[in-house]
Amino acid sequence: MALIHNILIRGLNSIYNQCLNLSSPQDISDFLTYCTCWSLTLRSHHRTEESVYFPLLESMVRSENKGVAEKNHEEHERFLEGLGRFDEWIGEAQKGEREYDGGELRRLIERFARELEEHLRSEVEVLLGLERDEGVDWEVLGKTMARESKRVADRVGLSMFSNASFFCLISLSVCFIMTLRNIWLNLTMIQAREVPFLIVNADVTYEGGIHGPRFPPFPWFVGQIFRWWYVPQLKGAWRFASCDDYGMPKELPFA
Repeated sequence: MALIHNILIRGLNSIYNQCLNLSSPQDISDFLTYCTCWSLTLRSHHRTEESVYFPLLESMVRSENKGVAEKNHEEHERFLEGLGRFDEWIGEAQKGEREYDGGELRRLIERFARELEEHLRSEVEVLLGLERDEGVDWEVLGKTMARESKRVADRVGLSMFSNASFFCLISLSVCFIMTLRNIWLNLTMIQAREVPFLIVNADVTYEGGIHGPRFPPFPWFVGQIFRWWYVPQLKGAWRFASCDDYGMPKELPFA
């Protein structure tokens, strides 16, 4: 949980720290796309929490710890109005219905950023506090989230790669060529934006690099598929990301 929250905070920081320094129409257009990707990723994460993770957790905790799902929902509600105004403003700017104003965008962020950050930190603390709750089966929770990730992978046509062994790589290379067009047709714009956003904001040096060389934790060749095929689709937007597409932190070009 801490990993995805770190990505969301890094993403918002990269927006906040660069929004004042844009002038060219192309930079502004790419930046607005980047902002949209951040919001889509945040909303997708919270939908999964409210529909899958926390209801299951609530069913497991002992009676004295009941209410975690409701608390999580209440914290989401505190910043949703501000996030909605942010989304509306970005959409209007993309349609040309309003002139881009970095100062105004920054003020919109300041209206909900504190509540969002407090929630992201609080959620991790809640989970840490439940470590001693004997009713919680963390393995089941992990497997449930893994199935949810696989469901998403099925929607984008990539689960076949996730289940492959080393000895299947030769045949996979052929399958990849044959199915590339189908993968593209099955990939919605939301999914095309969310996974690349995670990749280019996942700091692999976080906490000394103890979490592994990549996030999301795809097999390496699935990550390469995204880097070679999907990340370049919106390469202009990823200029504003906090990391390169291998998770190494980089300088923000407009900070």
